[in-house]
Amino acid sequence: MRFTKLIKVSHRGSSINDEGLKELCDHLPNLESISLAHAKFTDAAAPGLAKLAKLKGLELGTHNATPASLQHIASLPIEYLQLGEGFDTPASLPYLKPLKTLKRLTITNCKAFGDDDLKQIAALKSVENLELGSLALPEARLALLKDFAHLKALRVTPAGREKFSQELQEAVKKILPAAALKFE
Repeated sequence: MRFTKLIKVSHRGSSINDEGLKELCDHLPNLESISLAHAKFTDAAAPGLAKLAKLKGLELGTHNATPASLQHIASLPIEYLQLGEGFDTPASLPYLKPLKTLKRLTITNCKAFGDDDLKQIAALKSVENLELGSLALPEARLALLKDFAHLKALRVTPAGREKFSQELQEAVKKILPAAALKFE
């Protein structure tokens, strides 16, 4: 039985490996959305992603592959990208620049992101909706947010257990008055 009409699949938590990813990419050419969160595939299987020419939504997470795997999605019409474990590092950011159709970006853990990394994210002007998890947002970093003025929506979660103060939230609202903001 062939599943060539299948356009959306989730392998979230399924531990899909290299062989599984290869089979998926070889036999589901019409996929528009796929979740590969908590996967087990490596860089060796990542070139298969380039075969998914209709892919618009992609969730990635594996400790077995490197951010270099993202080079294989550069020519795809990706509109939504979620970067989880293994891909939620500053090393992934240069691979996002070629994604001209990217409208929504989620990075699940931004603890290791510095100011220059935030500037790289802000330079992705096609991104309208941005989610940044575990983001350190001290007052000194607020000036960087002016570079995100193109956003329609921004969701940030704090790096620690403490919530963002009301004062900080108000300051961000002044910097990004046109964006729908969510602080969690």
